[in-house]
Amino acid sequence: MILYFSSTGNSKFVAEILKMDLQDTAVSLNHIFKNNLKLEFYTETPYVIVCPIYAWRLPRKIETFLKKAHFNGSQSIYIVATMGDSYGLADQYCKKIFLKRKMDYKGFAGILMPDNYMVSNKMLSKNEAISNIQSNLPYLHEISKHILNRSELEMKLSSKKNAWLLSSIANWGFNTFMRNSRSFKVDNTTCIQCQKCVRVCPTNNICMKNGRIHFKNECMFCLGCIHNCPVHAIDYKGKLKANGYYLCPPLTDLLK
Repeated sequence: MILYFSSTGNSKFVAEILKMDLQDTAVSLNHIFKNNLKLEFYTETPYVIVCPIYAWRLPRKIETFLKKAHFNGSQSIYIVATMGDSYGLADQYCKKIFLKRKMDYKGFAGILMPDNYMVSNKMLSKNEAISNIQSNLPYLHEISKHILNRSELEMKLSSKKNAWLLSSIANWGFNTFMRNSRSFKVDNTTCIQCQKCVRVCPTNNICMKNGRIHFKNECMFCLGCIHNCPVHAIDYKGKLKANGYYLCPPLTDLLK
C-alpha cells in the first residue's frame, strides 16, 4: 500500500509510478487529513510512504502520522521522499520512529525533484521540470524492484555535512517562525472566490468568510494554496510573483 502526501504533485507523481510498477493501491494522505478519517490501514504488501521534505525532515504532520497510525497486516515499511535540496537527517528520524514501533524499516530513498519552495527559490519552467522529473524515472523503477523483492533501499543521495544542524535547529526555526499563514496575503481585487485554496488545503486551515479568504492557525506551509490558485491571488511577504509558481506537469507529459 502506497500512502502519499503531495501539495503540488511531485510526490503524487512518484506514488503513481510506484503504483504502476508495484500493481498496488495508492491512498492520498491529503484526503485522509482533510476529512479527519481514521488512521487505520491494512495491507499484505509493504507500506510505502511517499512525501516531501520540509526543512530537511519529513513534515511534522507526517512524522506525527507515522507515530500514531495503525499499520495492520504487513509490518514492512519504506520511505520515499521528494526534495528540492537535501534530506538532512530525515532518514535517521524515520528509523527511530519505526524502531520504537518495532516495525521492519526497509530504508529511505531521496529523490531530487523540481523545487516548489518559491519563498527563496525561482521555479523551473515546465520544460525544465519535465526534464528534471524524467531523469528520475530509472531510479524510481529501481526503487520499485527493491520493494517487490522486499529488499532494503539503497540511498543514491548523500546528506550534507551540516545535516544535524539543518534537521534540528534549522527545522525548529522553520516550524516555529515560518510554518504559519500570518504572512500570507490575498489580493481581493484578483481573487475570483473559486475556493480552490479551501479545497486543496489538507489541514482545513483556509475558509471563506463574507466573500474573503481567511487563514487559521493549522498551516503546514505546504504552499499548495499558493501554487494551485488559478489567478495567483495569494502571496507570501511579496516574494512569490517574482519567483514564479509550480505544479507538477501532467503524467501524460512526463511519460512521453
